[in-house]
Amino acid sequence: MYTAKQIVRLVKKARKLRKDWLVIRDIASKIKADKNSVTKWVNMVFEDENNITPKQIENRGSKLWVLKKHSEDEVKRIILIYNQMVEEKKFFINKFTIKENYKQIYNEDIKENYIHYIMQKHGLKRRQQKILIKWKSKYMNYPENTINKLWDIIEAIDFIWPRYIEWDPNPHNFLSRRYIRPDKQWKIDIIWSQTTLETITKLTEDWISNPLPHILKIDNDSAFGMLKTPNAIWCIWIFTKWLLYLWISPIYSVPRSPWNNGSVEWQNSVFNSLFWKEIFFENNEHLKIEITRFNTEYTEYSNLINTTKKDIEKLNIKYKYIEDILREKWISKDDITNIDFIKKIDKIQLSCNKIYILRKVERLWDKWWDSEKWEVDILWASFELDKKYINSIVLITINIKTNTIEIWYEQNWELNIILKKKFIIKNL
Repeated sequence: MYTAKQIVRLVKKARKLRKDWLVIRDIASKIKADKNSVTKWVNMVFEDENNITPKQIENRGSKLWVLKKHSEDEVKRIILIYNQMVEEKKFFINKFTIKENYKQIYNEDIKENYIHYIMQKHGLKRRQQKILIKWKSKYMNYPENTINKLWDIIEAIDFIWPRYIEWDPNPHNFLSRRYIRPDKQWKIDIIWSQTTLETITKLTEDWISNPLPHILKIDNDSAFGMLKTPNAIWCIWIFTKWLLYLWISPIYSVPRSPWNNGSVEWQNSVFNSLFWKEIFFENNEHLKIEITRFNTEYTEYSNLINTTKKDIEKLNIKYKYIEDILREKWISKDDITNIDFIKKIDKIQLSCNKIYILRKVERLWDKWWDSEKWEVDILWASFELDKKYINSIVLITINIKTNTIEIWYEQNWELNIILKKKFIIKNL
């Protein structure tokens, strides 16, 4: 810990560097102090800059014991823990997991920001992070605010492209699942094939121990109910019907826009870089063991940074599990995973009435043609919109109960309806 005189010298030095137009981060790095403390110091007002006392600093809201001088031993410990985790082939090595290991080994606490600083200084990073294009969703008026407010529990799922191993000519398929809110969890499972039945079976197993989401974010894969055939005109298919039966509203992303489902797509990229490219699999059993370890390690890492249980309890979210639905509807687990049973579900039996679809407004003909149009396609039905919405993303709501379709446009965090029409699902 610094003495009172040392802190006075740090305050004077920080204020002097600020006058030289240095940013807070650079000042904190130069004087080896905490950024929050530096921010307080440079914003303080003193009558005499040359006569600053410890009492004046305390009276202006800055405690004298907040700073801690880190020793060389701490740096060596952080590097040692990092190297041990690399040797143990841990998947998730970052400031959160290193802090947890540091606490268990040395029975001392250390700041995450300091660990991050040491990792950057000594080049202790396994891979470069991608630079995200943050303006893209804003430019296309992606209705982010509306989607975030739809319901309390949101989950996203996606298939990972088939992977091949040298000793096995058969493709290895994976289903990736991630809760987005309120508590971030993920799981990646091996599946036999990328089909509707396989997806239904895996999700049913998962929702025995994990809560049913109110919203499920999915892409336009045919296994998820978006069939691209002339027979699919104004129709919904098995997977969509299955979700609505379970009180779940699907939200389909814009085709060829993986950033719409960015949370699970990020998970897939982590799987690819930290798991698939790092391990040589000897056989199928080895693959199963390693993917179990990968899921377990992520859960441990996720628990270090997730929203605490107390914060989640404040939201007063009512959780439902698959067994609750089975009891309410007087059906068995075998029924809910039976395709023939799902096909027979009619409109009256559906518990949820809304389907959400995201679509980009596109030009139908060449822009120089007199007959050019701007429209969106939903279930092989086209809806013409005003040309001012071109290249924007709109939120489409199909209400099965009222037999209507509504197209919404979000601008400046507000949702505005731009079209409402009669729309009857033919196969219900």
